[in-house]
Amino acid sequence: MTNMRLISRTTCSPEPGILHCRGPHNPIGYIGPGGLDWIDLGNVTTQRLASVGDVTLAAKNVVSVGRRLDGRAEKFIGLRPDCKQDGTEQLEWGFEGAEFDGNKAEVRPDDILVWNFRQRCRMLLTPPAKCTTFRVVFRLHLTGLRVEARDGEFWIFSTIDGGFRFRIRRPAVIDPLTKDPVCDLDGTPIECVRHSLVKDGDSWLYVKDSTEAFAKAATDGRLSAGWLLDADTYYSTTADGYVFLSNSVWSTVHNGSTGSSSSTSDSTKDNAIGVGLTISYGIFRSFFLFDTTAANTPVSARFLAKTYQNNNSDVCVQEGTQGDSLTTADYDAFTGEEFGHVTWGADGTFNEISFNELGISKVNTEGITYLCAREYSHDYMNYAPEGANYNGVYYANRSGVAEDPYLSITEPYQPQVMIIS
Repeated sequence: MTNMRLISRTTCSPEPGILHCRGPHNPIGYIGPGGLDWIDLGNVTTQRLASVGDVTLAAKNVVSVGRRLDGRAEKFIGLRPDCKQDGTEQLEWGFEGAEFDGNKAEVRPDDILVWNFRQRCRMLLTPPAKCTTFRVVFRLHLTGLRVEARDGEFWIFSTIDGGFRFRIRRPAVIDPLTKDPVCDLDGTPIECVRHSLVKDGDSWLYVKDSTEAFAKAATDGRLSAGWLLDADTYYSTTADGYVFLSNSVWSTVHNGSTGSSSSTSDSTKDNAIGVGLTISYGIFRSFFLFDTTAANTPVSARFLAKTYQNNNSDVCVQEGTQGDSLTTADYDAFTGEEFGHVTWGADGTFNEISFNELGISKVNTEGITYLCAREYSHDYMNYAPEGANYNGVYYANRSGVAEDPYLSITEPYQPQVMIIS
């Protein structure tokens, strides 16, 4: 679908039975008694396509649609210059319905887009929600035409002269940004949809079903460009780091306001979040900053950080109030309840803390989201330790972003999949 030439966009009017076609390049037209006229189909009240009279499809055009006057939803379409609109050869189509993840969906006119090209007409449907399975059904009425299956396509021939009229090509799922069929992360095209055309009484059902490959790709996040992934990623800045304080009295070290040391230059630290008791009590607290100005109001959020060596207890995160340049004065730069906690994992694994409603509400979509990570079982719960409870972290100063802490933010669904036929 690269290097395409958009000829017209077709949208449905709120008035039943009307279809408008307009476009800046070679728009749809009809030849009337006076020659080539551009007809606003919304104003056509005298033409009846069953007895079309002197209105014929302009030879320069590939696709034409007509207005129904009998209240039915199907449209008349001429798909090639040699299609006839005298009633002897015609195609009527109607949208029967769609299901996404097994649930029937209400599809609005704005969810359907028809692209008319020099050699073809393509109709695209945008699912109203993210899905892993889908089924889309149309009903076709063919007059003076017959169907023949060829190489995974459906070819339509005239029953009058046997001539070829048009074909229904294989459908696809496309990325609306690139207009290309979706691919795996390695660039391999994914066979996302199969189609069938089945006789049903005096009409045909044209069905597009998702494949297992589509469901797998949509579930495990293998689709290219990230357009079907669950969330956007926001990495911590290199202003992240830790603040440390020690004292022989637990309440002094726990409730202190200023640390004895801090750093934002470390790329790793094996005791970045934790508490311990040797000669004195000691507490390490880590702070993270995320530029989330590109995020929309989230429906969920997760904090992820990779373990460096030590994993001796639970870790929680809460709202940070630190400055953009971390200092010892930020030792108590946190506020409110925790957003969630997790038992720190083994060396080299990513730890994931899913935010509760409070945490989700604190994601700043207009600036920086600040977090403070604390040892949960003793520091956050204010329980004096009897030994070492330290947890290591990779910071953003580490080369590249593969091991950086990050926020994974899921935003309200924005339609990003189109099923094309």
